[in-house]
Amino acid sequence: MCDLFVAINHRIVYRYNLVFCSTYGEIISHQSVYGRSSRIAEKAELPNIGLHGFRHTHATLLFESGVNIKEIQHRLGHSDISMTMDVYTHVTDSVEKKAISTLIEHFGF
Repeated sequence: MCDLFVAINHRIVYRYNLVFCSTYGEIISHQSVYGRSSRIAEKAELPNIGLHGFRHTHATLLFESGVNIKEIQHRLGHSDISMTMDVYTHVTDSVEKKAISTLIEHFGF
């Protein structure tokens, strides 16, 4: 993360909290970030899921790990929790198995 401050007449008028920035703390284009992630994926012999794919993966792994959905909502910056739940969290085999195990344990089987 890096902060970019834009000043007009020696007064800060914009502050950007950037996830990706240049070595000088400046905004870089989506194409530049995507190109870098593509090259990294190719060298690591991994599929290129794109930057948005990392966002989905991040949310799903947090959800799968038992992180509170409100925390995930906050991390993703969503104002509406239904966006987080409906779009960014995916029920994986691990989550399904955990749900079944919890239910079995509850009933004492």
